[in-house]
Amino acid sequence: MEGRQCRVRDLLTELYDKAGHAKQWWLVRHTAGMLRKKVEDLAKAATDIIVRQKQLAVGLPPEPREKIIIRSVSL
Repeated sequence: MEGRQCRVRDLLTELYDKAGHAKQWWLVRHTAGMLRKKVEDLAKAATDIIVRQKQLAVGLPPEPREKIIIRSVSL
């Protein structure tokens, strides 16, 4: 970066994209938070994740404020 100027937001966006391609979900999650990304339809997004048999972390680390959802729950 010597001699070049850029915005932190641009660097975070690049990191977010690269982390997604590399499937580094913890990094995607943290950079998404820093970029203040929001999901318009959270219920649909959560369902899509669970249906693909992936874990979904909800809340903020560390425990116990963070909960991991590993399968759908019958109500």
